[in-house]
Amino acid sequence: MPRSGLLSFLAVALLHAQTFDAASVKIHQAGDAEEPRNGPWLQVTPGAVTMRNAELLWCLGWAYGQRAAWISGPDWITSERYDIIAKAAGPVPPARLEVMMRTLLTERFKLAFHRESRELPVLALVLARNGPKNLTAAAAGGPPDGPRPIGGKQPQGLIFKNVAMSDFAERLGGPPPLGVAETVIDGTGLTGSFDITLKLDTEHFAGGREDFPDLLKSALEGQFGLKLERRKMPLDFLIVDRGNRIPVEN
Repeated sequence: MPRSGLLSFLAVALLHAQTFDAASVKIHQAGDAEEPRNGPWLQVTPGAVTMRNAELLWCLGWAYGQRAAWISGPDWITSERYDIIAKAAGPVPPARLEVMMRTLLTERFKLAFHRESRELPVLALVLARNGPKNLTAAAAGGPPDGPRPIGGKQPQGLIFKNVAMSDFAERLGGPPPLGVAETVIDGTGLTGSFDITLKLDTEHFAGGREDFPDLLKSALEGQFGLKLERRKMPLDFLIVDRGNRIPVEN
């Protein structure tokens, strides 16, 4: 085969490896019998990805492994919702499914975007002098889960399942009473996934939401040898420059 023909063949093969065999992308219709009750719904199997009632911002976050707060673009990427069903020709590893979803979203929404680095203040999750300690390897596979509160309105603790430290850090950044309401970045250097139960010392907790971050920080250092340290760090933003609100027909 001539060199030019071989290169063309390889290019086509590579493109096919990065695309789904069949995919449906459409605007979500409220009142659908399969409509998720609480926002976006995601199901990932070895050969397929299903998203329902999902903002494009959320879909991009999954496909690029990017936090929603670090993606910006036209208003419609957060106001419009979509249903996506995408199937590969056979079993596909999760990392490749993400690449295939990037291709699908770019093609169907005619997206153009760029990357941008911005230096912003964050909280870095790092090892304390006595850490790490008491960390338990995740007992089972599956998607990251948590935080789940233990107790009533004022949680006595927080449960996280199958979380890598990057997932754990991101989830600690949620609003009180489940997080510190700031951007938290993993700086521990720890690998693997963990099951983590944070026990909160509510006996000495005044009860105000503004005091919750201090309670959480104390629990992290005392139980696991982890601490939150204020830093300035460059963050990678995904900027959607343009795209079509109505996706290309299936």
